[in-house]
Amino acid sequence: MRTDNLVLQKGEPTKRSDLRILIVDDDETDRLAVRRHLSGTYSSAILEEAGSGADAMHLVGTTSYDCVLLDHVLPDATALSLVPRIQTAAPDLPIVMFTGRGDEDIAVELSPLRAAPAPLAQGTSGKFRPEREGGTAKRA
Repeated sequence: MRTDNLVLQKGEPTKRSDLRILIVDDDETDRLAVRRHLSGTYSSAILEEAGSGADAMHLVGTTSYDCVLLDHVLPDATALSLVPRIQTAAPDLPIVMFTGRGDEDIAVELSPLRAAPAPLAQGTSGKFRPEREGGTAKRA
């Protein structure tokens, strides 16, 4: 288990070269957009991709990640079904869920998973800390 906290500031390169992020989305165009943004912002990060829940679970079971970026709807699963499985496989792994279909119902559905919605609007200049406190991600 990692005990160091990594604070990411938009536009600031990461200080660690071993930051490893898994991007889970069935839409190749969306994965590419996320990859481009992250690689431009955090150039030293190692970015890996999965296009399905099954692929994501395989990778989480075989590789150590610092964070998973998880689309809410996949062809073989939803984030609601994957989050508990990911938490079982890697209990300390931060998971950030994103969706283009967001509404308050999704936030209500996430509450049993001890997840808190932490939307980061485009242009947000605040720091984001992917640390786990009671199963949630916190904004600094």
